[in-house]
Amino acid sequence: MNNSHDPLDRLLRAAARATPRAAAQPSFALEARVLANWRPAAQSGEIETLVLWLRRATIAAGLLVCLSVAWHFNAPLRSSSSGELAAADSAMSMDVEP
Repeated sequence: MNNSHDPLDRLLRAAARATPRAAAQPSFALEARVLANWRPAAQSGEIETLVLWLRRATIAAGLLVCLSVAWHFNAPLRSSSSGELAAADSAMSMDVEP
């Protein structure tokens, strides 16, 4: 009787025995085209615009984290004892001796 995992095991063992191949170097023509397209982008200010948007997104994410933390620590002050966690809070606050 064949095991249902047998083909998977064979595939994984064959992959483990395979010799790793080094990544092929890009051709000179490809490198030249990439660099040729990169230079006008840098001169036109596209990269500076992307950096500016990245900086703004990072600042916005940091503000969102700060607001979330403030909201989290402010929530227990706003909640009343009639909330759904009141029983757990009262049980944890009781001083029980063994």
